[in-house]
Amino acid sequence: MSSGSCRLARESSLNSFWRHKKEVISKYDASSHTYDELYGEEQEAKYGLALKLLPPQQKETVADIGCGTGLLCWHLLLYTERLVAVDVSVGMLGVLKSRRVRSSGLAIVRADADFLPFKDEVFGAAYAITLLQNSPNPRETVRELARVLRRGGRAVVSAPKKCVEKQLFAHAISTDSLKVEEIVDSDYVVDFLAVCKKL
Repeated sequence: MSSGSCRLARESSLNSFWRHKKEVISKYDASSHTYDELYGEEQEAKYGLALKLLPPQQKETVADIGCGTGLLCWHLLLYTERLVAVDVSVGMLGVLKSRRVRSSGLAIVRADADFLPFKDEVFGAAYAITLLQNSPNPRETVRELARVLRRGGRAVVSAPKKCVEKQLFAHAISTDSLKVEEIVDSDYVVDFLAVCKKL
């Protein structure tokens, strides 16, 4: 294959990557005002289980990556004084901001989960609930999550059971620096939830 053909293949792959991202953003922007009504109960079940598996510590800096409308933020702020809520959708973050959460410890950041604008190892805990199925490369998304998690820090990551088998999910989220401690398959939750630890 000539170098020109390789360049075209890379450009085509990059175009596909960014086209996928734009489609996801458009989907969530369009559904932001009805999201909680459609999926709130389902999401709350995931959050309840996630917080049982990993209750954050009060003094930890915690990240909610893919925070959406901020339903999990309400719960996390009961535990921690410092929370960073991250989402790529302007519509979803708009709903979160309209909730008028009064907390000096809440920072709301518009960013892509694959390109987080944070230094390495800044978070003691992270939650990525209902995020990976929207990623063009879930393994890279998990690597980025691991990058911002401090050594010994833990994360809860989920994936819809209808989208992935349990073993494939475990493989996708296992990286050199992130160890899967447990994957929970609850009858009451539509996602697999994995507890991971940064090595």
